Amino acid sequence: MTKKKKNVLLQDKKRHCHQMEKKLISYLLLIFATGCWGLSFFFTREIFNASPAPSVTALVTLRLLVVSIITIPMLLLLRQWEPLRKGDLKWFLLISLFEPFLYHLCETGAVSMVNASLVSVIVATVPLFVPFGVAAVYKQKLQPMLLLGIIISIAGVVAMMAGDLSWQANPMGIVILLGAVLASTAYMLILVKIANNYRPITITMYQNLFGLVYFIPCTLITDAEAVSNLPLYSAKTWTLILVLGIFCSLLAYTAYNHGFKQIGASKAAAFMNVSPVFTLAAVLLIGQEPFHWLKIIGMVIVIAGLFVAQYEPRKRQQVTVSKSDPSPIDLEK
Repeated sequence: MTKKKKNVLLQDKKRHCHQMEKKLISYLLLIFATGCWGLSFFFTREIFNASPAPSVTALVTLRLLVVSIITIPMLLLLRQWEPLRKGDLKWFLLISLFEPFLYHLCETGAVSMVNASLVSVIVATVPLFVPFGVAAVYKQKLQPMLLLGIIISIAGVVAMMAGDLSWQANPMGIVILLGAVLASTAYMLILVKIANNYRPITITMYQNLFGLVYFIPCTLITDAEAVSNLPLYSAKTWTLILVLGIFCSLLAYTAYNHGFKQIGASKAAAFMNVSPVFTLAAVLLIGQEPFHWLKIIGMVIVIAGLFVAQYEPRKRQQVTVSKSDPSPIDLEK
């Protein structure tokens, strides 16, 4: 092997290591994001158990306000503000319409009519819809290993709900819940349009800012006492609202948008099934749910499905240095 070939091979290996490092960081950020969303259940429940408690629309509005109050001044002070590119306003308005607005309204509305365990299972089908949506809208080929991994993860979610899952539900609740699934799917498909044009923090800022455009009028119309009740909230309630806004909205969505940008819509969507793993692990640790061996097996199945979904077969790349030295080098990637 000539010295020139060795240099080319070394450069390709360094490039491959750099790509693997970026993927690993993306995976960790996606796990962090879905973990925050899974744990948000506890914070939200504590808020709704308080008296007075904010309505669903008021709570989400306050979360979005927290994000906007932090991100807008921060981006301006750091001179990192990115103005919207021409033609992108419609995409941000659509993204914010589907999530957080429609998704949170549908999901929360369905919880009052559908068993919570069944809600988790149906929401877990979002990663299955996304690859088919990407294939239909963007003409990308479906990856068999990705679909297999998602199906395995969904099976794991069902196993985690062992003993708690009831298939009897209000048909209207199921319809509304499917609306949440479609809203989340549409959000990811539209995010593809702008993910490469802005930094993740910028996307999070605009997403929450435009989300307020939908939520503030909705809150004022449906909850006339929303503003007058603000001074009555306890310190604990305000603390939990800040935690939801900073961790579950600002940091989680920024981390998810970064991972989404690096590995794509379909593979990023597969991480959503990690969320119920965090939720179940937390309730088991604090003793709010009885231990069942199927729950642990379900967690393992979800994680195994995630590994399968992210699997990429190694390819051999042929590297040719020059026309005068055309013999190829096999490079495993």
